[in-house]
Amino acid sequence: MSFTNKGGRSTTSAGYYVRFAGVTPSENDVNAQVVLSLSGVLATDIVTATIQAQAGTATILTAVPTTDTLTFNLSGNGGAGTIIQYSVLRAS
Repeated sequence: MSFTNKGGRSTTSAGYYVRFAGVTPSENDVNAQVVLSLSGVLATDIVTATIQAQAGTATILTAVPTTDTLTFNLSGNGGAGTIIQYSVLRAS
């Protein structure tokens, strides 16, 4: 995949651009799920994510976008200091 600059934003060769990117606030994950309210997210967006920090050994199973919300489902409890790094891609 390659990136080109279209109208001031980088777009992938597949026709997507990064709409949002960041990290979740640190939380004490005890239910194997991290939920982030993010105004503007759409259910049709594509989300990529990695765990930046955690006390446990969980992995990300799914990253689910819904209207104004990202839900990260983990394989187990991340524990204290769980932080998820994410990017939200949107079709051009």
